Amino acid sequence: MAGDVHHLAATASKPPTTADLCHAISELWAAPDLEGVIAAARALLSRLTSEASIQRRGVDATDSPAPTGNYASQIQLSGQEMLQITASVGDAEQRALMDSSVEMIGARVRALLHQNLLSDSVKQLARAERLQRALYAIANQASAVGSNLTPMFSTLHEIVGTLMYAENFYIALHDVKKDSVRFPYYSDTVDPEPPLPDSDLPMAEILHGPTWYVIRDGKPLMGSLPVIGSQVHGPFHATGADCVDWLGVPLLRGNDVVGCVVVQSYDEAHHYDEQDKALLIYVAQHIQTALERRLAHAELEHRVEERTEALREANRVLQQQVLERQRGERLQAALFRIAELASATDSIENFYAAVHRVVGGLLYARNFYIALLSEDGSDLTFPYSVDERDRQRQPRKLASGLTEYVLRHGTALLANAPEIARLRAEGEVIQIGTESVCWLGVPLVCAEHTVGALAVQSYSPEHHYTLRDQELLTFVSYHIANALERVRAAESLRRAYSNLEHRVGERTRALALANRDLRAQIAERERIEARLKYETLHDSLTGLPNRSLLMQRLEHALERFHADPTKGFAVLFMDLD
Repeated sequence: MAGDVHHLAATASKPPTTADLCHAISELWAAPDLEGVIAAARALLSRLTSEASIQRRGVDATDSPAPTGNYASQIQLSGQEMLQITASVGDAEQRALMDSSVEMIGARVRALLHQNLLSDSVKQLARAERLQRALYAIANQASAVGSNLTPMFSTLHEIVGTLMYAENFYIALHDVKKDSVRFPYYSDTVDPEPPLPDSDLPMAEILHGPTWYVIRDGKPLMGSLPVIGSQVHGPFHATGADCVDWLGVPLLRGNDVVGCVVVQSYDEAHHYDEQDKALLIYVAQHIQTALERRLAHAELEHRVEERTEALREANRVLQQQVLERQRGERLQAALFRIAELASATDSIENFYAAVHRVVGGLLYARNFYIALLSEDGSDLTFPYSVDERDRQRQPRKLASGLTEYVLRHGTALLANAPEIARLRAEGEVIQIGTESVCWLGVPLVCAEHTVGALAVQSYSPEHHYTLRDQELLTFVSYHIANALERVRAAESLRRAYSNLEHRVGERTRALALANRDLRAQIAERERIEARLKYETLHDSLTGLPNRSLLMQRLEHALERFHADPTKGFAVLFMDLD
């Protein structure tokens, strides 16, 4: 700091000019960061006084040097840090300039802190966007069709790479029954002998290694290999190439560890922190869900292929089996399509229309509607309805219609015209809307709670529904209900994200207006201070310097004479009538 004080003394050997002060103020407001602001503040103070210092220290610091000079001020930086400004000022004019400069420095520091806060908010929003896109991408992989999982693992590697440094990435799957581990995906830039993706390795081959501890203990590990060795309870033997930093998290199915996801770095420029660990733990949950779904899909496809091969031989003599297989394939395609709609539909209205098309591919659904209960269970709404007779279905209080019957009993209802008449005669239902020839409705159940109903009906004797149609629609309705719940959750998330963007924009505009008002207030205060100083030292009628200014100049001249007798002076007195 002594060097800084020496620099300030050299700079302040002569009074500052307006151009110098304007330049210093411009440098202060143009500084991009806190260190630049402090440097610009030093330069500004050096224009005002020969002895000034500015120090950055903690609020509770006890070892700070005592302030020097007759001027001291403090500017708060954060909760535990501040700037201390000390200087030696000579007169009221210099003190006023120092006060104005310190206030301007404080305004710049506060503006910079607000700017940094906004920048942090924008960065957090960007991270949330990347995470959201990654989760959507993982969900798409879970619903993709195909038994080949290699492209899926490559895509998961790319998704994790968008969230953190993941040039070296692998997935390990643990088989409890065999006590073995398999590395279906292993991407490493240094390891010369990566494990084969289809090879099961005994757990003993990776005994006491970081992967072994993550799978055995079910807890994440992070750090260099020596650091990880100090975190585990037991002997530690690293396997493979030595890395600079290692991060592994378990893949959990309930409370069971089924594998782990690992990223590692061989570069000193890339390290992992607690935020990366928390992020990978969260992403690993979705990766495990995607893996389970894809493995289930692969297993289902494998079984379907075996069944199809058997049916090819039976088709020669059993045409009915062919029809059954075709029906099963349509159902499977419908289920896959419903699963895709949960993550690929851009709006809930399009989701309803797509569900209508899926159901229409399974049975007669020219007249189709979806009814949903309100949150308090007292109202019934119809977000989607296509009907030949009843063009519009208005929301209503719960009554005793066929839809309410399904909701009350929580079971499917297949009713033709005589069955509907019997239910009306028994007081179970009342007629609402146009009477149909055949009506089929099934409940929509989510988490063991009935949230609505799905119904198809026919006004023509040519189209009737059977018990097989009832079983089929009941089976499909469970998948539709789950997909509907995910779509509604995604729709709510999109609305929340839109509201967040709106609030960030409003906050940005508010900060800009506050910054503009603050600069205007500073300029007005400087103008008033200059005017007050002028009026204090000049006559109000003639505008000439008054006695106060004369006495001030005489005091300065006497001080110079006492300090150096060779610097004499004279007083000229003129009396003008």
